[in-house]
Amino acid sequence: MLINTLDFEMYKELCRRNASAFIVIAADKWYNTDADTDLVPRMLRPKMLELGKIPGFSIRSKDATEIMGLGAEKIYLELSEAETEHTSRDILAVIPGTEFNDESIVLTAHYDSVLVGTGSWDNASGAATLMYIYRHFLENPPRRTMRFIWCGSEEQIGRAHV
Repeated sequence: MLINTLDFEMYKELCRRNASAFIVIAADKWYNTDADTDLVPRMLRPKMLELGKIPGFSIRSKDATEIMGLGAEKIYLELSEAETEHTSRDILAVIPGTEFNDESIVLTAHYDSVLVGTGSWDNASGAATLMYIYRHFLENPPRRTMRFIWCGSEEQIGRAHV
């Protein structure tokens, strides 16, 4: 199945339909070469894997456009894959509040990147912004406790336990 984006709801639908594989249209960037974006593997999040394993990869948007322009209804794929595991490390910094230290404000950014991205686009700007905010509150102590989390994986954002 050719899809535009892969999120949990889309993956759940793919599982419901018993899809044998999926192809995600990559968000091509001006700096990507054909070699950078040709058949990039897609990582499945643990929550997705609970629903089952469906192999998938990304293709360039120009290739997807060509496939759709040809009116293709079926595509023959031969996919070879290898499962891997990676360890992600988060970085946590806490600045205690001066008045309401039992109340916390949590700010996060991820410092990882994806295969077809570059750190400056995904997500160095967020990680750097978080650092500047952290430095500001080191010099200007906040009334509430502030927790800064640099997540080693985008998956961690929104699920951080602090």
